[in-house]
Amino acid sequence: MPFCVDTSAWMDGRQRHYPPDVFPSLWLRLEERIAAGHIICSEEVYVELAKKADDLHKWIQGRKEMLLPLTEAVQAQAVQLLSQYPRLLTRFAIVRRRIPLWSLPPSSMVRWL
Repeated sequence: MPFCVDTSAWMDGRQRHYPPDVFPSLWLRLEERIAAGHIICSEEVYVELAKKADDLHKWIQGRKEMLLPLTEAVQAQAVQLLSQYPRLLTRFAIVRRRIPLWSLPPSSMVRWL
């Protein structure tokens, strides 16, 4: 089952807590998991990271195989998940209109909720 990673996880991991120059083996293992299809993220992650042309943006450019499009089917699944599990979105997210549908778990992870 793949792990769906959001923008903040990449930013916190690569830029703040686990930079590749300090933790090269961690990033090598992540590369292996990405190549094996075990780590995925929405194309929205790429869009967000493209706003800042930095090392992280360059890094993700070379790993587009992990980016999944936000298709109508995915959005329909998100609507279904949100109606079934309304607590996935916090009041803060709704009030501030910061509803990160791309950060929802893949449909295969519903059983974990």
